[in-house]
Amino acid sequence: MNAKKRQEVWYWMAMLSLFGGLTLACEPKKKKNPFAEDSTFAISQDSVVLRDRKAQASTDSAVTYDFVDSYAEGLAKVKLKDKFGYIDERRKEVIAPQFDEAGWFSGGFAKVRIKDKWGFVNKQGKVVIEPQYDQVGKFAEGLAMVELNKKRGYIDTNNKQLVPLQYDWAGDFQAGLARVSLDKKWGFINAKKQEVVPIGLEAARDFSEGLAAVWNGKKWGYINTQGQVVIPYQFDRAEDFTKADEKKEEKTKANKKEEPTAKVMEAGKTFYINPEGKCVKDCQ
Repeated sequence: MNAKKRQEVWYWMAMLSLFGGLTLACEPKKKKNPFAEDSTFAISQDSVVLRDRKAQASTDSAVTYDFVDSYAEGLAKVKLKDKFGYIDERRKEVIAPQFDEAGWFSGGFAKVRIKDKWGFVNKQGKVVIEPQYDQVGKFAEGLAMVELNKKRGYIDTNNKQLVPLQYDWAGDFQAGLARVSLDKKWGFINAKKQEVVPIGLEAARDFSEGLAAVWNGKKWGYINTQGQVVIPYQFDRAEDFTKADEKKEEKTKANKKEEPTAKVMEAGKTFYINPEGKCVKDCQ
């Protein structure tokens, strides 16, 4: 077994260990599929076998794949002989392995690669956008990033170019905005091609909980969706705002209502702030 295949098998074994409590042993084990009911996986040195628990044990009841990914929007990516396809939650192969590379489904579509070009396939297995791009993102809010000749823009599900291929870098849309870069400067646009936050930032992270961390060349701060600096440039490091985890036992009075917090660093000290920029955890 080559190193690449061994790495894939061990990855899947680790996933099963995480979700299903797999015990590693010298002999192959069968474990319940953590992503679909009434199925088991048998892991050997060279493959992952998906079997129907209700079917009789026979070679005809098993479909052998080199790799089985997690489910996204009801479909899971599978690999067979260096080609990718998809199965549904009933373990039925709905898209035969035929692509050189493939992504998870998002917005009803999955990106797929044939040779060195990317396109999109729908859940019925129809290639709705022929592979023609050098890179693509995922469909989010009806738009997907595409790259051709080192320039990026956005298309809709009909392959209509809504935002011209003009950016050096562009990310996926989130909450109506997408982070873009031109001439080493950063900003944010909406689906109408408007620069909601003008390109001119030295660096920026994606918006999360209505705020985005931005860099002025010396320090990090935070802006709102109108591009206004709401938390001054003062941090050496700044991460995204996220809501408090309800499962965590340690909660301060400030975040009992799941107030968003962000991990930041200032003067060598790491702590958490709220959207007003006040320290709410690990304050020193």
